[in-house]
Amino acid sequence: MLFALEEHYVPGETALPQGDCCSSACNRGADDQEGHSRNVATSHGRVVRSSDRWNCTHLASRSVSGRSSVHWNIPPAVTCISPRLNETKTPLVQLLHHQSKEVLLASGAVVMWLSFFYIGAVYITNYGTTVLNFSRSEMLTVNLIGVGFNVIGSVAGALLADRRGRKITIGGANALAVGWAFALFPLANSGNIALMAVAVAGTLLLVGVASGTTTAIIPETFHTRYRSTGAGVAFNMGSVVGGAIPPIVAAPLVAAFGSLGLAVMMAVLAGASALCVAFLAETKGISLQESETEPVTVRAHEDVG
Repeated sequence: MLFALEEHYVPGETALPQGDCCSSACNRGADDQEGHSRNVATSHGRVVRSSDRWNCTHLASRSVSGRSSVHWNIPPAVTCISPRLNETKTPLVQLLHHQSKEVLLASGAVVMWLSFFYIGAVYITNYGTTVLNFSRSEMLTVNLIGVGFNVIGSVAGALLADRRGRKITIGGANALAVGWAFALFPLANSGNIALMAVAVAGTLLLVGVASGTTTAIIPETFHTRYRSTGAGVAFNMGSVVGGAIPPIVAAPLVAAFGSLGLAVMMAVLAGASALCVAFLAETKGISLQESETEPVTVRAHEDVG
C-alpha cells in the first residue's frame, strides 16, 4: 500500500526547503498485524518499506521567528532518503571508490597460477619438442598427465579452502610456487621423459590448488552490490599480468639468460602473488549478509567452519 505523508503549514509560516529529510523515531502500534507491510513516500524524500502497521504522528510547526522545526515520528525500520543522497552510481564507480585496494590485491593473488598454467601447459610442450627433442606424442602424453593433476589440485584446493581457510590455501600454493619455479627446468632439462612429466604435473598441481581457491576468495572479498564487477575486474587485471606477459617475454628470456631467466621471472610473479594474498582478508566463516556499517562482510552469528 502506498500513501503520502504531507506537511501542513500554518498561513504566515515558512515552508521547509525541498530536500529536507525526516528524522526516524516512532513506536510500533500495539495492534500490529503480522505479515502486513506498507511502503511510505513523501514529497521531500523517499521512505522505503516499513513492516506491519504503524501508529505515526506528524507534528509540524515552523514559523518565521524560528520556533520548533518539523518533527516526524516514523518507525525506526523506515529509512528516509534525501533525493540528493539517492543518486545511483555504477557498480564500477562504487567498487573503485570503496575497494580499490582489494581490487589490486585480488588481481595480484591470481597472477601465479595464470602464469604457471601457461608455462606448464603451453610453453613446456613446445620447449620439450623444439629444444629437448622429445617427440610430440611424448609431450602430449606428459601434458595429459599434467591436466589430470590439475583437476586433482582444483578439487584439493576447494576442499582445503573450506576446511582450512582461503588465505592459507592459495597463499601456501603461491609460496610453494616460488621454490618450484627453480625446480621446474632442472627436471625438464634432465632429458628424462618421466622427470619431464613430474615437472609438468607438479606445476599444474599448484595451478589447480590456487585456482580452486580463487573461485571462493575473490568473489567473497567484494561487497554484494558490486561483487560480480569486483571479481571480474580483479581477475581480468590479473590475467593481463599473469596470462599475457609470460607468453611475450618467455622466449626472449630463455634466449638471453637460459631457462634460469624464466625461472626467476616465475619466482618473482609467485612471490608477488603470495604477498598480495597476505594482505587480503580471510573470508572463511564470514557471512555474505551485509549491513550499512560494514560494507564488505559481516561475521556470521553462528560458526559455519
